[in-house]
Amino acid sequence: ELKAQLNLAQAEIKAAQQKSETLLAVQLAMAGAVEAEAAAEVAGIQAQLDAQLAAQLADVQAQLKAREEATESERDKLGAQLNAAQAEIKASEESKQSVIAAQEGEASQLAAQVADLQAQLAASEESKQSQVAELEGQVAAAEAAKQCELAAKEEEVSQLAAQVADLQ
Repeated sequence: ELKAQLNLAQAEIKAAQQKSETLLAVQLAMAGAVEAEAAAEVAGIQAQLDAQLAAQLADVQAQLKAREEATESERDKLGAQLNAAQAEIKASEESKQSVIAAQEGEASQLAAQVADLQAQLAASEESKQSQVAELEGQVAAAEAAKQCELAAKEEEVSQLAAQVADLQ
């Protein structure tokens, strides 16, 4: 019966370990997917912003070149447009950096969750190993008790045999 309990405990440990490993693999896959999605999103935003800003800047520069001989006030107006475009470039760069920082924060949180799951898995494994050691001790004690009982029975049989021989 104790051996059956030991086998059952070992099977439970193996099942718990497989479940923990599966959960860890799922969490790692989710973290990788979120990180890849975040990188793709950031790259997409960056490419879109870069293209928009490059187009705007090229447009403003083309306007400035086309009106190179325009009046001073027209030049001032185009200069203001260029400054506005540069300010927009700076603002969009800051926005892009903010998005990147937010995505890095999410990735950091996922890494912390993975570390927590690994710690839980290690603690669970320690607990199961302790249970196995305790059951193995019980099995050894039961075996020793059976050996003592068997030795006592053999002694009893030996005495009965001696009595039978004496009676004969």
